[in-house]
Formats: sequence, C-alpha cells, structure tokens
Amino acid sequence: MVSDGTRVLGLGRVGPEAAYPVMEGKALLFKYLGGVDAVPLVHRLTNRDDFVRLLEAIETSLGWSTFT
Repeated sequence: MVSDGTRVLGLGRVGPEAAYPVMEGKALLFKYLGGVDAVPLVHRLTNRDDFVRLLEAIETSLGWSTFT
C-alpha cells in the first residue's frame, strides 16, 4: 500500500507521517481478514512521474512484477 498522505480516511491532507499509522492499521486488516501480506509505504512525492519512478525502483525488493 502506497500513500502520500493526501487522502487519509476523511482526514484530508495530513502528510506521510500522520498517514503511516493508518496504513499500518490497513495492513493489519488485510492480513487478519484476508490473509494478504501488505507493506505500508508512505512518501512525499507530489509529481506523478516521480511516484512511478519510486515504484519502479522498489519493485524488485518487494517482489512485484515489472511495471510497463
């Protein structure tokens, strides 16, 4: 799960620091209710291209398939 903290459960733009605990809670619910392992990742990027480059750079570490 990736977030920049702009839309956090109706709280609005709270930033990545405040978004992280919410993302941790979501990851716990994914595991507990769905058996899905999730990793919360928060970032400060605002440019869409930078965000895509971030995901491309970390995809090998997390085992995702290559973005095209």
